[in-house]
Amino acid sequence: MKQMIILILLIFLATSLIARVKIFNSESKEELDLDSFVNQLSAYDVIFFGEMHGTKPVHALEHAILPGLWETDNSLILSFEMWERDHQDKLDAYLKDIISLDELLNQDRVWDNYDDYLPMLNFAKEKGLKVVAANVPRFFAAQTVREGLSFVDDLEPEQRKLIAETPYFEDEAYETLFAEVMDMGKGFSPDSDMLKRFFQAQVIKDATMAESIADAHKESPESLIVHYNGDFHSRGYLGTVTALKSHFPELKIAVITTILIDDDDTDLSSHLDENQGSHFIMVNRKDLGGQR
Repeated sequence: MKQMIILILLIFLATSLIARVKIFNSESKEELDLDSFVNQLSAYDVIFFGEMHGTKPVHALEHAILPGLWETDNSLILSFEMWERDHQDKLDAYLKDIISLDELLNQDRVWDNYDDYLPMLNFAKEKGLKVVAANVPRFFAAQTVREGLSFVDDLEPEQRKLIAETPYFEDEAYETLFAEVMDMGKGFSPDSDMLKRFFQAQVIKDATMAESIADAHKESPESLIVHYNGDFHSRGYLGTVTALKSHFPELKIAVITTILIDDDDTDLSSHLDENQGSHFIMVNRKDLGGQR
């Protein structure tokens, strides 16, 4: 009885969180309910869910789309920025009930808000789905900031395979946006060597996540893949999306872009730009969580 009450409370909490999010199709400008949203997403090959980390209503929606997508494709694959390639073995062991949750979390570089992603992981565990630890190990991104990419080719084979075979790609629009964000947040000048290395560190993540998704697609070409990442990695079909298209240009890719709105923001359609995503999630600024 107690477990049933807890389950009902959890469902109520998730439903109330999702109700605080508005979902739009950017082409039709139509506001969508959850069923319509899932129905549209099921027509794609890869879905990039661009989140704002730590924002509870968005995380609730990330989980809520999975049952409907799974009904369409029982071989659904989940991919995460939040787990890194060297975490794959432990992640697989958790999904197969070989290790406990505590053992999964007892490793370096687990995100502070890991509990936001446990519902998705546990859904995959329950349904026997493949989960991809897609990202480059964070220490390699940090090394890129310190040294640039010159260190990559000197790595031992076991370490080198944790990074995309092609760890860098040109993306002028993405680099411009990145420079703008870094200028606002860090005050770097556009021609700064440090800024260039920060961008290389950003791209090594994008390239590695994209290659991880591409490898999953090669292994299971009929499976729908849902990849969870911070919004900047996929907004405008740039970053990780650009890199994935270099592997498989023919893929039909959905990009879910998250934006902030205010209580007095009444013209929501003005935020919808087809070039920035196929679908938009609008979340009130007061619900914004921690950023990474």
